[in-house]
Amino acid sequence: SSGINAEWPLRPGDGKWFKFDDDVVSKSNRTEAIENNFGGSEDESLNVRHCTNAYMLVYIKETQKDDVLTNIIDDDIPLNLTSFFEEEKREEALRRKEKQEAHLYMSVEAVTDDPFHGYQGNDLLNWTTARPNVYRVKKEK
Repeated sequence: SSGINAEWPLRPGDGKWFKFDDDVVSKSNRTEAIENNFGGSEDESLNVRHCTNAYMLVYIKETQKDDVLTNIIDDDIPLNLTSFFEEEKREEALRRKEKQEAHLYMSVEAVTDDPFHGYQGNDLLNWTTARPNVYRVKKEK
């Protein structure tokens, strides 16, 4: 395996997914093969971005390019992929808007009275077991 990340997913007729990484072929699942190969998305819990991209380099003779390459029209793209990409764009736009407006809001955590009943510890309640409700509240001037 070279130092270049070159994993290409493939799903043969039996419905199983495989990753081809230079000279290594390994079994994969749908998530690894598809969702994780478009640049990924931010992992909110770790605040990191996945950085795998599916790609393939193909050489075509100049004299045969018109025979091999054709224009792609919307009808050539499966509807499920079109829907997937449209939803992905909507989610990304929403995340971008939330990030841009984050300074306008604050998080407020509220705990009901249930965790207080019968608690015998030093603090008001056991914060490791209490599950506060989190509210996003717009700041006022």
